[in-house]
Amino acid sequence: MSSQGFPMLAYLWKGTTPIPLHPSGFNGTSEALGVGGGQEVGYVFDGFYCSECGRVVEKHAGVWRGSAESFLLLHSRIHDYSQAEGTDGTQEVGQGQVVRTGQFHALLWNGMGNAIDLNPPGKYDFSSAVAVDHGEQVGFVSGPATNQEGHAALWRGSASSFVDLNPVGFYGSTATSVRNGVQVGAGSTVAESWKYRAILWRGTRSSYVDLHSLLPAKYRNWNSSAQDVDAEGNVVGFVNLNDQWRPVIWKKQT
Repeated sequence: MSSQGFPMLAYLWKGTTPIPLHPSGFNGTSEALGVGGGQEVGYVFDGFYCSECGRVVEKHAGVWRGSAESFLLLHSRIHDYSQAEGTDGTQEVGQGQVVRTGQFHALLWNGMGNAIDLNPPGKYDFSSAVAVDHGEQVGFVSGPATNQEGHAALWRGSASSFVDLNPVGFYGSTATSVRNGVQVGAGSTVAESWKYRAILWRGTRSSYVDLHSLLPAKYRNWNSSAQDVDAEGNVVGFVNLNDQWRPVIWKKQT
């Protein structure tokens, strides 16, 4: 429910034209969280029996292709409270709560079929995937293995493919987007744990580039974050100046 008491319903905008996405037959709320490759992804929240999941579910991930009528559920037999957050039109990623343990794990869907749990083996209690591109998924993980801090994560289709991207000397990090083998996000160093710095990676923790250090001097005193990367390798994000967030572009050097 919204703060005004009205149900929150998913919409898609084409220019300034809103297109309702809330599917018929669901009485609860819905939200679209990501878009890409001609798809929109998110969830519906409405307790119902899902035969594919084999139980009553509440929050259930779903995908659209431009209209309410196109809505399809993204299933998982072992997770509830699932939501999809990113898509490239072929795969969808997000998170869901493991019914048996109550832990939230990163999830991957290959269009149809049940979700693949991406939570890496070992001492990781929590994970989430937020973006996907050409078989690479990114997000973050946390647990005893990370001293309970978030670490930027990269997967290539399975839990066993997990790569911890948190750079050496960094307190924590998260990856927010991936495109053509380049991952972007933000992190804070041990020396300045209060300050988030925009980061770029190329598949390994040692490949990281501190984008924050490339900003003009007046922007380096506060936080920055890289939010997305385009097909040409240009990075878009935000910087903080005098308690105001401002958009910024890091252009790829040729």
